[in-house]
Amino acid sequence: MQHTPRYNLRGRPQLPPGGLPPAALAPPPAPQVPPVVPGQSTQITGTDITGLDGQLPGVGWRRYPLSGNDSVAFMYVRHDASGNIVERRVLKIRENWTGGIQEMTMHRVLSRNGANRPILRLIRGFERQDHRGFYLELEPCPYGDIWDLTNFYADINNFKKYKKIPEPFLWHVFLELTKACLVLFQGSETQRVQAWMPDWEYVHCDLKTANVFLAESDGTGDFPIYPRPVMADFDSTYRTHPNDLSNPQIMAWAGTPGYWSPEQFKLFTVAPGPLGGTVVPTRQLDPAVQINNRKTLAHTNVWNTAFIIWCMMRRQREGLDPRILDYADPNVVEPDRQPKPRGYSRQLEELVYECLQKEPNHRPRLTGPNNLMDRIRGNIDILRMDMQHWQILPPNLQNSQQGRYPYRLQLREDLFAIGNRMPRGHFPP
Repeated sequence: MQHTPRYNLRGRPQLPPGGLPPAALAPPPAPQVPPVVPGQSTQITGTDITGLDGQLPGVGWRRYPLSGNDSVAFMYVRHDASGNIVERRVLKIRENWTGGIQEMTMHRVLSRNGANRPILRLIRGFERQDHRGFYLELEPCPYGDIWDLTNFYADINNFKKYKKIPEPFLWHVFLELTKACLVLFQGSETQRVQAWMPDWEYVHCDLKTANVFLAESDGTGDFPIYPRPVMADFDSTYRTHPNDLSNPQIMAWAGTPGYWSPEQFKLFTVAPGPLGGTVVPTRQLDPAVQINNRKTLAHTNVWNTAFIIWCMMRRQREGLDPRILDYADPNVVEPDRQPKPRGYSRQLEELVYECLQKEPNHRPRLTGPNNLMDRIRGNIDILRMDMQHWQILPPNLQNSQQGRYPYRLQLREDLFAIGNRMPRGHFPP
């Protein structure tokens, strides 16, 4: 796959409750970042990024831009005398910006220094001395994001015939994102931690395919052959609780049109963005559908997790705005059921649609009896009996061998793997 990972930031910045932790207030000098030429590598000097930390990239490194918009992410690689890569790091830079450092603060809290595996690991973060930007050093994700992957499978030029994303990988993403939802809900996958007491939780209001990255597999878990999906981009993440009077008002306009859950979408009387100012009849909603007074809580993260799987099953890259408009119809309780894509199990389809119910109370819960995690794991156990070769695939399969291993995931080459030769020219083409 010849695509770059995207580190998009969307939504309105908000000051986090209680101010910033002391660790976030290191006052490094503002670096001078040269103009970025998309897809082109740049040899940097020590003046480009001095003052952040003695161990951060500087002299002797080469950087490759990974994204644009209001933030820029770079892959920094260092090579030895033979031109082999010996170290790599990802640095995300956000410049010319004012406001609270919500993303860095939220990311630090949720990743807990890497203890929460389903969250993209934040290695360290720094605020500019003038408070007009910040820098995040992040775990490298060499295989891009789910948007990249879905886009690759949706491109008919990449395959001679219809090619679906393997179902075991969909269950893998479903499982890991559910673990991430548990982290947002209670601070860890297994129990509520002290900082989340008594009923605090976090809502990711911009959870979408472009904000789920594919990190290196650590060789453990149910799917060691696949990259490890991690939740990322917490600029539109909010700390709240069921009785929060500012919920949902503080989350208005957060997220991306096309990925809003029903409770997010009903914050608006006029739909922005791609919907072209379409008036949504929110005053004519079915009075029997309470939607928990429109609050965005853990059930919102569940809905968005399932919608990512829905998009992957249908190779839908940019969400689906008409589906959200359907939710304004009082007779609609779930998205319009498009024909089930061939090759996927009924169990996967039914669980996804159960999570996409309009009424949050009808969606699977994250904790308690018959919770979403238990149901996903039960289906994975069945998958082991019905499907072969998805746990022990040999590495580096040739195209001629793929027929024997139908659940192999088509991934782009990791050009910056340790030990590789330094890429030359432009990256990617």
